[in-house]
Amino acid sequence: MRMQNKTAIVTGGAQGIGKAYSIGLAREGANVVIADLDEAKGRLLEESIRTSGGRALFVRTDVSKKEDTIALVQKAVDAFGAMGSPSVR
Repeated sequence: MRMQNKTAIVTGGAQGIGKAYSIGLAREGANVVIADLDEAKGRLLEESIRTSGGRALFVRTDVSKKEDTIALVQKAVDAFGAMGSPSVR
């Protein structure tokens, strides 16, 4: 488990290549934050990872919007903690 105690944010993480990365990172022990616009696919993947014993969080995110990306990072920190004091501007 090379990614144990690490948290990864995967943008576009609910489908295609992003989904494959989300699953792979979870298998390696990472806490996976799935950022995507597609809420249905995101929630399904979050549940699938959790059912398989992984840790995942889906956050509906439009990465073209600054406020969405700030909220994404805050939710990731709230769910999985942070090392040091992150600063998002």
